[in-house]
Amino acid sequence: MQSKILLVLAVIITFCVTINFALDKENSLLSAIDKAKGKDRIDAISDLVFFYSISKPLEGKSWAENGIKEAEKLNYAEGKVKLLNGLGRIFMALHETNKTIETLERVNPLLKLVSDKKLISETYNYLGLAYMIAGRFTVAADYHINALNLSRENKDKKNLATAYNYLGILSYIQKKYEKALDYCQQALVITISIDDKEGTSLAYEHLGYVYAVKNDYKKAIDYNYKALELRNELGDAVEASAIYHNLGIFYGSTGELQKSLHAIEEAITLREKYGDRKGVGSLYSDLGATYILQNQNEVGMKYYFESLKIRKEINDLRGTVAVLKKIIYEYEVNKDFKNALKYYKELYMASDSLNNLNRHDFEKELQLKIETAGKQKQLDLLNENYNLEKTQQTYLVFVIILISILLVVGLISYLIKRNAHRNVIKKNNLITEQKEKLEKLNNELIQLNTEKDKVFSIIAHDLRTPFTALMGFSEVIKTELDNLSKEELKKFIDSIYLSSRNLYNLLENLLQWSRVNRGVYELSLEQFEINEVLESVIHVLNENAKLKRISIINEVQNNQLIFSDRLVINLVLRNIISNAIKFSNQGGRVKIMSGTSDGFVEISISDTGVGIPELQLNRLFTNEVVSTNGTDNESGTGLGLILCKEMIEKSGGHIWVNSQVGKGSTFTFSQLINPKQI
Repeated sequence: MQSKILLVLAVIITFCVTINFALDKENSLLSAIDKAKGKDRIDAISDLVFFYSISKPLEGKSWAENGIKEAEKLNYAEGKVKLLNGLGRIFMALHETNKTIETLERVNPLLKLVSDKKLISETYNYLGLAYMIAGRFTVAADYHINALNLSRENKDKKNLATAYNYLGILSYIQKKYEKALDYCQQALVITISIDDKEGTSLAYEHLGYVYAVKNDYKKAIDYNYKALELRNELGDAVEASAIYHNLGIFYGSTGELQKSLHAIEEAITLREKYGDRKGVGSLYSDLGATYILQNQNEVGMKYYFESLKIRKEINDLRGTVAVLKKIIYEYEVNKDFKNALKYYKELYMASDSLNNLNRHDFEKELQLKIETAGKQKQLDLLNENYNLEKTQQTYLVFVIILISILLVVGLISYLIKRNAHRNVIKKNNLITEQKEKLEKLNNELIQLNTEKDKVFSIIAHDLRTPFTALMGFSEVIKTELDNLSKEELKKFIDSIYLSSRNLYNLLENLLQWSRVNRGVYELSLEQFEINEVLESVIHVLNENAKLKRISIINEVQNNQLIFSDRLVINLVLRNIISNAIKFSNQGGRVKIMSGTSDGFVEISISDTGVGIPELQLNRLFTNEVVSTNGTDNESGTGLGLILCKEMIEKSGGHIWVNSQVGKGSTFTFSQLINPKQI
């Protein structure tokens, strides 16, 4: 509890500091525009529009529109794209979805004139977000996947992380929560590594959504406070208001209504500052509902009416209908049917404009509600009078009832036949669907059997060699022990040890490969010195190296840090160094070196061995690789490098190889050095 209070205070202090920072930044951007000319002026206006899109959207709108005209005069396509993206962000901040899509779609024809791939990826992500907000999820997914592929191709980590973030939300919308969690965590790792505060905040916010749907509101709230702190540092009032709104919902779900009220009020304050009237109207409705949950009905109704007033002023018909329903519900609960009727009329008019409802049906439904709510006695009296007046028509009523019964029987008979026909069609469709599923499962089973046969083939072929050596040498010792010299005995024992060590390594790789393929291995990421693991691996493999008079040279920098799983690094180093020894000739050399690049540490293991042919090099990290015996006929499973690649990529890195036949090979893998704590 105390830590949460401190975190809230930190957010408030950060927000206060950010106000001064935002004013300074605004003045700086305006000054840059005054000094710049031509395309530089367009770029400066684009920077200001982006700043206004997160702080003062209404002020940014005119700057964007005028900047677009200037860019058209200069025939500056990239500048126009940047400004259209900024204008789209502004409409998005003001909850004007249709205008957002219309604006961003104006960018599409211009992209073929743009050479900046990062700008194209950024635009795809904006378009995806706009269509996601509009509920067109398939179109949104296509744009984000295009952004993902283009960003990977151009090593654009910022837009890659953004694509992961929004694909996470699309998975969340589809209720694929584990997949959503995975996408958002990948985005978080990338954004932290490149110090992208906006992307990190977005990842925290999206992780909050996923944990909220899992009912882990503590994590959801903690992640949103982390996101809020970063948004305040950036001066992003638009997203900060959205995060406060999230916190209001999360606190309301946990029953902490005072905190919920405070969060919603903070969101209202921000939206009032940057002029989002529609957003304020929506938040007033939420605020009213929260007060009513606290049994403060009078205060709650006050905010409902504030919401209604704003929504009428901006002609927000959908919002008007929503808040009118809440108002009517409260009047009905309190049996104030007069006011309920009054606002039912308003609801009817608004709904008619929005949905073209039939006025006659609406009034009939309204009358029915009034009669059932408060005038049952009057209805009884009217029924008695009605029955009295109709006594002389009893026979006619009987005939009508009889005819009605016959009609009902005929209708039921028709419905039964129709339903039977539909059931036949459904069953046929179900049979077809089940047949397709069985065919799909059969194909998957065939594929699994093929993979199983390959693994069994590997085991049968490559595990047999060390067992043969063990049995052969041990049989010689058993039968010829008395006739063997010490040198011969030592040679046989060394061979048995080497075969045992190779056998152990083969089984260890098979076990790890099995865990990875079954999805039961969980990473345990931490920061540590790589030499702690490397020295241990060298110590284990030194005996193998000595048998071939191979020297292992460690040139990794002292105190070199790495952020990964210790067992993963141990496994990768053991496999690659073991391979280097295996494919080096007598008297060879294995060298381990380190370097850093873009927040990653790169570990290289080079040898003076036989090298790898180009045809085999292309299949090295795939299931098509076939194990090859070493220079002293050492065996393997062919799974070691496949396992290395899967584990390195699972922990956020990459692995690659350079090789020349007859000169040796160099295997390199990368891992993060020191990302912030997730």
